[in-house]
Amino acid sequence: MIKDSRSTLLERIKDVRNIIFDMDGTLVDTAKATVPTCLQCAEDFGLPKPDPNKIRELIGWSNPEFYYRMYPDFPRDLIDAYGEQVEIKEASYIETLGKDILFPGVQELLEILKSEGFYMAIASTGSQEHVDVCLNTSDIQSFFDIIECGEPEKVEMVHRIQQGGPKGDWLLVGDKDKDSTAGNKNDMITIAAKYGFGTEEEFQTFDLSIETPKELIDLLQLK
Repeated sequence: MIKDSRSTLLERIKDVRNIIFDMDGTLVDTAKATVPTCLQCAEDFGLPKPDPNKIRELIGWSNPEFYYRMYPDFPRDLIDAYGEQVEIKEASYIETLGKDILFPGVQELLEILKSEGFYMAIASTGSQEHVDVCLNTSDIQSFFDIIECGEPEKVEMVHRIQQGGPKGDWLLVGDKDKDSTAGNKNDMITIAAKYGFGTEEEFQTFDLSIETPKELIDLLQLK
């Protein structure tokens, strides 16, 4: 598929009123809880402590694949038990963070989009329990018209959101190649959240990019 030029994309984006957000690495800075919890539990289970940067880059893989990629050479039953403990401790950690789990500027971004009448959705590979604790803790769930989660891939989730939502152009904002793939396969404009957990290689698979949540307001040409 031939990509639109940047100037064409910027022209199209002015008329967009439907946005799908990834959650981890786009709205929620899950690494604040995931990294220390993974390191603590590694010590508890006698596992080598993974590189914090590796943990960050793996955020976005659904469970248990997230843990299997962290410890590819260890018995699956051990890593399953480790993952279960991480999930429990991570949820508790997230609750202590409150709104600080959000990336700076996300709250303001969502408030502006809501006031402008945007249709907003979330597509996350995270489990229902993980998504619930993040959204309830940060108190942003009311901004979204629909939330899809709990599947290892996003193409079908994004398709369902699009089919059930308003007509017109859509944006998909995320930080991993799963996000850009889902958006591209559903003919959406894709925007890389470069403040998230993706790699530079992954960011290159998106149509456009932003360095902060506020830059999305600038792209949409909102006040």
